[in-house]
Amino acid sequence: MARGTLDDWNNFMSSTWSQIIDAQMMSDYQSRMGEIKQEVDRIIALARAGAIAPEFVLIALAKVNATKNGVLFSGLGKKAFHVNETLSKIGSDLHALSPSDPRYAAEMQMAQAKTREGAFQMQLLQTDMQKIMQDVASVMDQVKGMMDEMLRTRREIITKVAAQ
Repeated sequence: MARGTLDDWNNFMSSTWSQIIDAQMMSDYQSRMGEIKQEVDRIIALARAGAIAPEFVLIALAKVNATKNGVLFSGLGKKAFHVNETLSKIGSDLHALSPSDPRYAAEMQMAQAKTREGAFQMQLLQTDMQKIMQDVASVMDQVKGMMDEMLRTRREIITKVAAQ
């Protein structure tokens, strides 16, 4: 009965911890996106006025994407840290038992089941983190491609105007 109560408590704490991390992530996301929106609006206004090159708008939009994904990546990293800590605790709890203890075999089976579940959660988190980083890399490649195309077009225009 005590083991069941302890497991219920651990599940409650894990769920609560996850909700706290999610709330922190959303708060961080909202504050950063507010700051960046103001900065992007300012950069777009400067580009429209001709005060800066349009490439700066592309860079600002890439920064928005990187910030958004950075907050998500950070939140996933915190969750991965929590899963890792939980897995470490499972191992240390099992290590604290003596193999001659009659509960050892049952505890080892429970530890294996919890470890498999934790490893699966960790794989999902790592997959999500990889997707986020691929998105950031993809956006950076697209921005670079657009900037290269703008530069090529600008050179072509200058060459044709100079020839006339």
